[in-house]
Order: sequence, then C-alpha cells, then structure tokens
Amino acid sequence: MDSKKIASYVTLILGLIIIAMVFFEKYRGFGFTTDIRYTEFRHKARYDLGFRGREEILWWVLLISFSISWWCLREKISKLLLKFHKVL
Repeated sequence: MDSKKIASYVTLILGLIIIAMVFFEKYRGFGFTTDIRYTEFRHKARYDLGFRGREEILWWVLLISFSISWWCLREKISKLLLKFHKVL
C-alpha cells in the first residue's frame, strides 16, 4: 500500500480512538460504555458546565459535529501526518 492510503487509515483510526475516549469513556474506573448516564462526558457536562437535563442532547450534537468535522478534515490531517513522518 502507498503511504497516502496508510495515512488515511491511521487518520480514521485516530479519529475513532478520540471519539471513544471523549464520548464513551466510563466515569468510574477504566473502560467504555454506550450508556450516556455513566460516561465521563455526562459528568463533566452536568457538574462542571451546568447542563443538567440537556447533557444527552449536547452529547449527540458534539458527537455528530466532531464526526463530520473529522471526516471533512481527514485528508488535511493525513497530509499533516505524512509531513510529520517525513521530518522524523
């Protein structure tokens, strides 16, 4: 495979890792959950930002917007990864 294709796959995997860590990480202990009530994101939104009762809507909006923006910027992120790799 050529380096552009590998960089594209690395970018997509990196995006999935970021999404998993930000939106699906458990509040207590290490692990992942799909139940928003037990995520670190809900805890931060509810107690630090004051979004009581609206944190699920905020969760969905931010998840969708991050996914769309990462998808739109994937080629530019891949180019940055390739430039960084060439420097090393």
